[in-house]
Amino acid sequence: MEDSFRYILEILTPRRFAILKYLMKERHPEEVAREFSVSRQAADKHLAILYRAGLVEKHIKEGTRPMVYYQTTDAGAKFMNDIVEAIENHILEIKKQISDKIREFDEMLVNGELSEREYWHLRRKLEVRFEWVKS
Repeated sequence: MEDSFRYILEILTPRRFAILKYLMKERHPEEVAREFSVSRQAADKHLAILYRAGLVEKHIKEGTRPMVYYQTTDAGAKFMNDIVEAIENHILEIKKQISDKIREFDEMLVNGELSEREYWHLRRKLEVRFEWVKS
């Protein structure tokens, strides 16, 4: 199980996650290459990795010549939604921790346990650490 977990973590790069989202609608590898400004070979590699992980399915459409199209599987869509939900929950938890810590600093300032300078120093440190969290 640990090897499988490590495999998924290693293969799910931000670009592949974006490709997985893009493939909610069936797409040809050329479309993927154009959308993500990568070569056709790079798109094929990303698609093969997502396919091997069971996150996308490929379909062959017959025409003047057979063409392969990819689309996110139901399991891939659920996986993607679960990741988004986990990230959103993490961000909410971090926002709560920030708010609690600021409230703690406020109380310490009011009670005279911190000088105004110390208060702003601690607050800025907290804001810099979590600048990636948008309100």
